[in-house]
Amino acid sequence: MTQPTMADTLHCRTKPHSPPRTGPGRGWRHAPQTPSHAPGRHGCGRNLLLLSLCTALLLLATACSKKPRETASSHPEKAPPAPHRANVDRRALLDAVQRQGSSRRRPHPRRYARRARPATARAIAKLSRAYDEATDAEERAKILDSLAEYCDPAVLPIVEKALNDESADVRAAALEALEGYTSKDVVPLAMKGLLDKDADVRIAAMNAIACVENPAVVEPIALAFTDTDEDVRDMAFDVMQELDYDSRMTLLEEALRAPTSDVRIAAISELEDISNHDAMDLIIESLRDTSKAVREEAASSIWFLVSEEFDSYEEAKAWWAKNQDRFDDELFEKD
Repeated sequence: MTQPTMADTLHCRTKPHSPPRTGPGRGWRHAPQTPSHAPGRHGCGRNLLLLSLCTALLLLATACSKKPRETASSHPEKAPPAPHRANVDRRALLDAVQRQGSSRRRPHPRRYARRARPATARAIAKLSRAYDEATDAEERAKILDSLAEYCDPAVLPIVEKALNDESADVRAAALEALEGYTSKDVVPLAMKGLLDKDADVRIAAMNAIACVENPAVVEPIALAFTDTDEDVRDMAFDVMQELDYDSRMTLLEEALRAPTSDVRIAAISELEDISNHDAMDLIIESLRDTSKAVREEAASSIWFLVSEEFDSYEEAKAWWAKNQDRFDDELFEKD
């Protein structure tokens, strides 16, 4: 059987029941087919199937050869700009911040026993004698590490003695023994540690009061805001999170007067998370800060909270006095 030509195939696809046209400029120009090799009904169907299969393969090849879409990860320089903070769902963001909490590990809280066990008292007394007899700083630090196993008022006099040690490692180990204490009795010892010249000792002092949920820690936290070491300043914000609202607001006012701008900027960020009228008052006050970076952070927070921009502190103050009743306790505009 003679195989149909491509001209036959095209003739079959287009005009299966009419003779081809051959005049100049009149569409199809195929010569008339003789009955001997004109495609029949079955040949046309087979050709259509082959043509459909070829078309499908051509489309598949075209799709596979297309260049993949460029992403921001492959071309970071062409990544779209981040959306403005005002476009974010602020309520969802604040809820996420509250759920996340502080990223720093908090010591496990430890409380005094109602009545000390005799074995505990004997063990602490033995460690106290060993500390007094130790002549090596490393040995004294190890004794203090052992003392950390106990949460008892009898530990405090040993720590106080160790804070006068000439070795910074010993002084830090003494305060580390108090980690997790919830009693405000550790606050005076932490205050002494925060005045130490060694940054590791001051960090240990902040850890010593991390679980003390008492207004007595306001003073050492406020002192930490002025520390020369960034880690100590950061820890002050972490410890502050566990306090009551009034204590936190008092501390944030202190932080806005800290000598370093990073503390003042962090305070504005904390106030933005609190997101109420008291916080807004303090953020607006920061528009008068001497640091441009702090003023910009305050302006950004104001825009995020109430979607307003101001050219000056006076303008913001006047607008807030006139419009604060439009916002609820969480600074969402009332319906």
